[in-house]
Amino acid sequence: MAAPDQLFNLRNNFYLGAYQAAINNSDLPNLSPEDAVERDCLVYRSYIALGSYQASFSLSFLEKSLWRFLNRLVINEIDSSAATPLLAVKFLALYLSCPDNRESTISSLKEWLNDSAIGSNPILRLISGIIFMHEEDYNEALKHTNTVVHAGNMELHGLNVQIYIKMHRSDFAEKQLRLMQQIDEDHTLTLLADAWVNLAVGGSKIQEAYLIFKDFSEKNIMTGLILNGKAVCCMHMGNFDEAETLLLEALNKDAKDPETLANLVVCSLHLGKSSSSRYLRKVSRQEYLKKREHKKLEQLRDDIEDERYLFEGVKLTEAEHRQLRYKKEIYELVKKRSEEDDNTGEYRMPEVYDQIGKATLKFGSKNSKEISDDYDFVFDNQIGFIKASVMDADNYNHAEVLKESVQNLRTTSALEKHQEERKTLPIYAYRDELLQAVNDHQVIVIVGETGSGKTTQF
Repeated sequence: MAAPDQLFNLRNNFYLGAYQAAINNSDLPNLSPEDAVERDCLVYRSYIALGSYQASFSLSFLEKSLWRFLNRLVINEIDSSAATPLLAVKFLALYLSCPDNRESTISSLKEWLNDSAIGSNPILRLISGIIFMHEEDYNEALKHTNTVVHAGNMELHGLNVQIYIKMHRSDFAEKQLRLMQQIDEDHTLTLLADAWVNLAVGGSKIQEAYLIFKDFSEKNIMTGLILNGKAVCCMHMGNFDEAETLLLEALNKDAKDPETLANLVVCSLHLGKSSSSRYLRKVSRQEYLKKREHKKLEQLRDDIEDERYLFEGVKLTEAEHRQLRYKKEIYELVKKRSEEDDNTGEYRMPEVYDQIGKATLKFGSKNSKEISDDYDFVFDNQIGFIKASVMDADNYNHAEVLKESVQNLRTTSALEKHQEERKTLPIYAYRDELLQAVNDHQVIVIVGETGSGKTTQF
């Protein structure tokens, strides 16, 4: 009789996005050395994934401090004498921690992959696939993940499915899914991959995807991944009321999760609810603040450069030296923090504002027939090991993103397009009252968010 798999629950929690549960329940006694290494890898990857959620949007000082602690914990805790799988996880943490690390991390990673002694390690291959997928170098990613040597590794197969879907090759993704089903059709990753492929194919397959997520919700800890999965299926099937309920539950679990907010915007628009503006403002506000901070940082840099040019060769007083030194220190600190924030993104979502504006990810093969033009929604169909790799968010190919309009097959004039754009702005709902106020009063004062459409309505 085979011994029970002590890591079964830990793996499942990780795959389904229950990262805190994975960490909390990782104190497992009497593990073999090999299982202990796998356990540690899953725990560290959970810390990275938690960081991706924590840093997706604008955070408080304490939240940012927590994310930095989680990321540095992974880097600092794994020393050079650790096992190869753990060092591979450290590569991922280094890659995501700062843009300055990326080139050197990838260079070191390639050296390791070319080392015959360790290059075939499955976790090293997995992390390589994650990093190269993040770089959008899908062919390079597949070169390391699509290997016969590790034909039974379910995480590598699951990552391959994700890569093929990103390449809009649902036909290849289906072939990869069949391989997973031959190995273990009841494996959590096989079921998740089945749901992802069904969403990519669309049509009648959406119901099958929904049943998979429903089954997960009945048997496992409810996570944002499961709730968003069910919600996206509901929206594809036109059941927006149920989708809204699911997304509000996801929002209660993480009020700043960008996928949940993006899906709520789309859902609310279809329901004709003004709440879509509120969710959209949460996204647009972060975009506005980020741009404003970037502008101030550029101004500070220009001030330093101007003073360096103007006072070159001039003897400065101690106070002037101190002021210039202070400005330099502030600039370096803020610049460093901005770079860290810019690259904590899962997820950090640099394109989430564009995603909502352009409306969402398009699933399916490039050469397949459009199945559901009216219902293409944002759904991060990535499990934890991929989730961690996109802390900078899913940089969807803009050529494959839908142009937001439920009438996207109808040719419209420039005027019609402009009128349609006006209707999407938050203030449009109050347009008639505002026009009446203009008619009744000589002077009116309008207060609204930047970008809400105050000017374009008149």
